[in-house]
Amino acid sequence: MKNKKGPTNSRKAPVLAGGQGVLELVVAIGVIALVLGGVVTLLVQVMGARGKSFDRKKATRLASVVMEGLVEEEKNDPSSFWVLSGRNNQSQSGFDGYVYSVGFTPVACSRSCAKVVLTVGWSGSSVDQSVSFSRFFAK
Repeated sequence: MKNKKGPTNSRKAPVLAGGQGVLELVVAIGVIALVLGGVVTLLVQVMGARGKSFDRKKATRLASVVMEGLVEEEKNDPSSFWVLSGRNNQSQSGFDGYVYSVGFTPVACSRSCAKVVLTVGWSGSSVDQSVSFSRFFAK
């Protein structure tokens, strides 16, 4: 009887000369490290931008509430509104850490007119930040 063996593979694994496999491994790890470093940097920037965007939206919401209050005051109590006295470093409940200032500038026109500049400020991650809005009022 013949001894049957399955097909034999006469090929042997290639022998890499002088540590070529180790060099390829080091290069591959370096490429992976560069890619991961870029991804981590991108994620950190995205998270920082998200926080800044939230702060800015909240400041815009406060400005909207204050400006609506000024419009309401101008309609309901014009004698008080048209005194045009500024308001500095005011705060509002629900907006902790945010302060606003209202400045009035009389504008020459055929009737009583004023430009109102509303500035909302808050402490950012490293520096104080602010946004400003303006509106024109006429009697």
